[in-house]
Amino acid sequence: MPRAATPRHIPTCQVAVVFVLVPEAGVIGAPFAIFRGPFDAGRAAQNLMLAAWAEGIASCPASMHHAEQAAEVLGLPEGHVVANVIALGYPAEDPDPVLGTRPRLPATDYVHRNRWGE
Repeated sequence: MPRAATPRHIPTCQVAVVFVLVPEAGVIGAPFAIFRGPFDAGRAAQNLMLAAWAEGIASCPASMHHAEQAAEVLGLPEGHVVANVIALGYPAEDPDPVLGTRPRLPATDYVHRNRWGE
C-alpha cells in the first residue's frame, strides 16, 4: 500500500487489529446488513479500545480510505472488506516533542444533564 494511503501511526504501533467484514451470507458483492457489518465492527472496535485502556494500553482508530489496497496488502479473500483498524501501544511517558499533548476540555464543558448548560 502506498505510504500516503496508510495512516502514519499504523506502521509504527506495537499491534494493529484489523476488523474485516466477511461477505453477507457468503455472497460476494451482497450489501452488508448494518447490524452484522459496519455497526458491529464499530462496537467490537470500541470494546477492544475500552478493554485495552483498562489494561493501560492506548489505542487509536484508523480508517482505510483505500479499501482495495488494504485488502490486497492483507491478502483478504474476495468480497472481504476492512471495516476499521485499531492501533495499540503503551502511551509515551513524555509528550511528543513536536506535537505535544492534546489539551482536554473539562467534562463540564461537554457533559450536561437533561438540557445544555445544566
